[in-house]
Amino acid sequence: MLHEIGEQLPHLLPQLDRLARLIDSIHPDTWDFVAEEDGQDDDVVWPERPTLTVTTDGEDLDVDVDSEPGRVTVRVQADLPDLLRALAHALRSADVDALAAAAREADGAGATH
Repeated sequence: MLHEIGEQLPHLLPQLDRLARLIDSIHPDTWDFVAEEDGQDDDVVWPERPTLTVTTDGEDLDVDVDSEPGRVTVRVQADLPDLLRALAHALRSADVDALAAAAREADGAGATH
C-alpha cells in the first residue's frame, strides 16, 4: 500500500492545481451556457461552491480577517486522510459529475481551447 500512496500523491497534486487553473479560466457566462445546453435549471450555478467540512481539534483551526471586506482566511490542520475524504465528499455533494459530463459534451463556447 505504501508504494501505491507513493505513486498516487505525486500525480494528484499537479492535477488538482491544473484543474483549478482550468476552471478559473472559464468565464461565468460560458458556465451558464454549458448548464443551459445541459438542460439544467436556471438557478443552477456552475461551477458549484461545495461545502468542505473537516472535523479537527479547535487548536488546529485559525481564522483571520482578510484585508478584503467580508472575507476571512481559514487555516485548518487536519490529518491527510480526513482532508482528502472531506474534499471527495464535498465534490460528490456538489454533483461535479454532472458538470464534468456537460463539459465533456460541450460544443462551441471555446470547448476545446
